[in-house]
Amino acid sequence: GARSIRVVPGDGRRTSVGVLVPQFQEAAEHAARLGVYLGFENHGGEISGVPEACRQLCAAVASPWFGVLYEPANLMAAGVDYRTALATLRDHIVHIHVKDGRHDAAGAWQGTMLGEGTIDLRWLWTQMAAAGYGGDFALEYEVDSIEPVETGYRKWFQAWQDA
Repeated sequence: GARSIRVVPGDGRRTSVGVLVPQFQEAAEHAARLGVYLGFENHGGEISGVPEACRQLCAAVASPWFGVLYEPANLMAAGVDYRTALATLRDHIVHIHVKDGRHDAAGAWQGTMLGEGTIDLRWLWTQMAAAGYGGDFALEYEVDSIEPVETGYRKWFQAWQDA
C-alpha cells in the first residue's frame, strides 16, 4: 500500500551511473506495474548530494516511476541551498522528507524542532503545490535528544499544519 519506497544509488559514485541506470530502469518498470515510485534520498555524496547529478540520473533512467526523495534539511546540512536545488529537482521529486535545523556558530548542522530552524515550511509547501506535487510529505523526526518523540512529534505535526 505504500506510494513510494526509498532506494539507494549504489555506492553513490558518479562513475557507477552506467551500471545503475539499466538496473534502475528495470526496477522502475516493475515499480510501474505495482504503482509504486522509487526515490533516492539526497543524502550527500557524488550523486545524491549534487542536485545536477540527481537530475542527470533521473533523466538517464527516464521513468516517471523513478526520482528523488527531496530532503531540504539534508541539502542544507551538506552546504547545498535547498531552494536552488528544488529548481533543479522539481520535475523528478517522488517523495519529500520534512525536518528542520540550522548551522551553529562553528558551521555544524544541528537538528531543531520543526519551525525553529532555517527550512521555510510555508515556502516548501507553496512551491510543491504550485508544481502540482501530489506525493507524500513525511515528517522525519530525528531530534529525540531535544524532546522525546512521544511529545515532540505532536508539536512537529502542529508546526507543519501551521505552515
